[in-house]
Amino acid sequence: MNEKSKLLPAIIIVGVFALLFGAGGFFIAKKVYQTEWEGGSVNITHEYQATTTALMTGTLIKAAQTDQFIASSTAGITLGSVVIASTTVNWMTIYNATSSAAVADGTYATKITTFLSSASLGTYTYDVWLDKGLVIRMETGFAGDYTITYRR
Repeated sequence: MNEKSKLLPAIIIVGVFALLFGAGGFFIAKKVYQTEWEGGSVNITHEYQATTTALMTGTLIKAAQTDQFIASSTAGITLGSVVIASTTVNWMTIYNATSSAAVADGTYATKITTFLSSASLGTYTYDVWLDKGLVIRMETGFAGDYTITYRR
């Protein structure tokens, strides 16, 4: 045997160990530097929920003024957005509820916004904290197609 053939097994063994340690180090470093970003400001347990004005009383056109309690939580909720897909000649108002019986007793802490008949199609983003819940009041004859998003 010549001298080169004696070194070949040692070179192969050192190369295999270097490859194993390098690959192990790569996977450990990848795990250490991997972030746990879940996308935006919403945690897995805090997804937005949505409802539409058509679902609030079972029909699109409201026969009487309607107050609808959308969401209730003792810890509060966040109003995300209102998406207007079709307008109406009547208005809709969004309130911050002060109690879980807001519709029955008429207690609303704050008027957040009113959408008039001149409201344009599109998405209106709020990201507003509400103490106890979200109340939607629709005037008699309301026929708009609105989607309201919120999260608890």
